[in-house]
Amino acid sequence: MSVTVLTASLPERRGLFKDLAASMAGQTLPPVRWLVEWDYAKDGPVAVYNRLAAQVQTEWLFRIDDDDILELDHFDTLKPYMTDDVDIVYSWCRVDGIRVHGNAFAVEFDGERLAKENHIPATALIRTDLWRKLGGYRNPGWTPHEDWDFWRRAYEAGARFRCVPIVTWTYRMSETWTHRSI
Repeated sequence: MSVTVLTASLPERRGLFKDLAASMAGQTLPPVRWLVEWDYAKDGPVAVYNRLAAQVQTEWLFRIDDDDILELDHFDTLKPYMTDDVDIVYSWCRVDGIRVHGNAFAVEFDGERLAKENHIPATALIRTDLWRKLGGYRNPGWTPHEDWDFWRRAYEAGARFRCVPIVTWTYRMSETWTHRSI
């Protein structure tokens, strides 16, 4: 499995990051590399993730935010789904937080639905060559969600999505979470 993990974090979120780090350290099938950037300049997720992705030399990259936690068998579980006929692999997640009512991400991929709402978590495996072909993340102005924009562009470019209907991580939101927080 050739995966590089990318994480952007803000200095004030070190406590959240610590939990993610523990879940990364315990992986039964660890990634090749984990790149982390602390966003001291408050450049935002688009700039930070694009800088990190430019350093990736593996077949796959995997974005995970600092407030998320992986199950210890996350990569082991997803490995069988990382086949030649797929470009993006994502799994279901458990959602914790005060701003959440249900789990919008526990659904199969649907291209028509994607045009209207984001039902794919940012925490996903992406073929590195697809990332580069599409130019990574951008902030198009119509949404603050760089991942949704990327998924839409990937779908329009013919990318093949695979949803793994197994919970392999936890999406945490805190009272201080906003769309600008990384």
